[in-house]
Amino acid sequence: TNAGIPEVYDPSTNTWTQLTAANNPFETYPFIYQLSDGRIVHVNGSEYPTTTDILNLNTLSWSTVDSAIKDGGSSVMYKPDVIMKAGSATDSQESGASANTTYVLDMTQPSPSWKQTASMAYPRSFLNLTELPDGTVLATGGETDKNGGNISNAVYPAELWSPVTQTWTTMSAMHTPREYHGTALLLPDGRVLESGMGADFGNVPNELSAEFFSPPYLFKGPRPTI
Repeated sequence: TNAGIPEVYDPSTNTWTQLTAANNPFETYPFIYQLSDGRIVHVNGSEYPTTTDILNLNTLSWSTVDSAIKDGGSSVMYKPDVIMKAGSATDSQESGASANTTYVLDMTQPSPSWKQTASMAYPRSFLNLTELPDGTVLATGGETDKNGGNISNAVYPAELWSPVTQTWTTMSAMHTPREYHGTALLLPDGRVLESGMGADFGNVPNELSAEFFSPPYLFKGPRPTI
């Protein structure tokens, strides 16, 4: 039942155009980015690991970039045409251990493919990756298994990824578990807002609270520009 036909919105006419020739019904909640040359790259989904493919909007055709399936529960384009993903893609109430793996895809290379870099300190499903204005990436929340609401397996410490060394550094810990349906958002003042969890099966508490993370750059002089 996945909706495979992409649509393009034109704000000048307030209309949608279906790209019927580009039908590609990949799984729900895809991670999609626009490349600097205008193409669209699909790098994974939050519930299922997938191959990586590209939509050419001129020819309305899809092509595979990397057929190897590399897992990732969240992703970020941390600089133009370069994407990182980490952790496990899964849905609530699934079973098995989460992954702590991290992969980078450099679309500026002649033959792009996912390269594994240093792993996170903690395996995570249902994590959030947030791009920060200094180029680093923050990993927050999640749990070490794929259940989505196993509070005893919640991951509280945040981790910070360096795009220079492509390694993780463990940061301070949250006060509240943030698993299935947890969210993270970069704020205009440079902090990250972490909130939510729950709204699913009965034994998962609905966390209506929020907390703030202050990244290291807030304590090093002038704030970086977003």
